Amino acid sequence: MVALALAACGGGDGGGNANSTYKLEVMVINLSAADVTVTSSTGGDPQTVPQCVAQVVDFPMADPFILSIDNNPVIDSSTLQGGTPGGGNATLLAQITIGNDGTPKIDKQPYAGREGGLAPPSRLFVESSCAGQAPPRAS
Repeated sequence: MVALALAACGGGDGGGNANSTYKLEVMVINLSAADVTVTSSTGGDPQTVPQCVAQVVDFPMADPFILSIDNNPVIDSSTLQGGTPGGGNATLLAQITIGNDGTPKIDKQPYAGREGGLAPPSRLFVESSCAGQAPPRAS
C-alpha cells in the first residue's frame, strides 16, 4: 500500500510534490567536445546530450528541484529570484549552453511555459560553434 502511494506521488526521490502533469524542460546546447549527462532531483532517468548537439531534456516537475550537468548543480530552484515560477504547478522551460570549455551557462532562467515550447537553435549555429571539434550529430 505504501509503495502504491509513493508511486502515485511520483516516488520518493523527487524534490517535493512531483506532479506528472507538469515537466521541467531544458534545451541543452552542448558545444563542448564531450557528451554530458543531465539529471534532476525530481526523478526521471539521467539523459545524455551528445557533443555538438542541441537537445531538449525533460523531467517530472517538482518544487524544489536541482538540475545538474555531470553531477554539478546548474539550476537550484531554492535560489531563483521570486521562487519557482508557478510554484511548481506549471511546466517550466529553460535553456543552458555548455561552452567549448565544458562550462554550463544559463541562457534562459526557468519560466512557466507550455510543454514542447522550446525551439532549438539553428543547426548552422551549432555546427559553427563546434568548429574544430568532432563533427556534429543530428539530435
